[in-house]
Amino acid sequence: MAKLNEYNGHYCESEYEYAFIGFLEAEGWNYIAGNNINRISKRDVLIAEDFKNFIAETNPELTEDEVTQVFDNVRLVGAESDFATLHKVYGWMVDGIQFTPQDGLAKMIPLIDFENPYNNIFRVVNQFTVEYTNNGQKENRRPDVLLFVNG
Repeated sequence: MAKLNEYNGHYCESEYEYAFIGFLEAEGWNYIAGNNINRISKRDVLIAEDFKNFIAETNPELTEDEVTQVFDNVRLVGAESDFATLHKVYGWMVDGIQFTPQDGLAKMIPLIDFENPYNNIFRVVNQFTVEYTNNGQKENRRPDVLLFVNG
């Protein structure tokens, strides 16, 4: 069990954060600091390298361009409302995303390997800043810890 230091009757928030990260690392999660993730902008909420690596490794018949197309379909998801978008993404996470490669035969591309969990890429990230627009104003959110599965 992690030992937390007490400061004047209070605990330091970052100690909880790093204790939690340590527990996850002990369970096989890979840690990376949020500011060390390669992103085009802070609006990007996927870890592109992990996502593309997982799709390529679990679907070796796809070309590099097709893997990028699957990534772009997920990255650019949109719907009429936030609820509809979340519902669509949840469906993809559970059932996979339908994709039609160059051969013209549509197939489901799993985003998570539920049958073989060790095929997934588990990443724990802290201080991952996300930029978004709220009522026309640019704002940031930075959760203490986020968990990513396959990007």
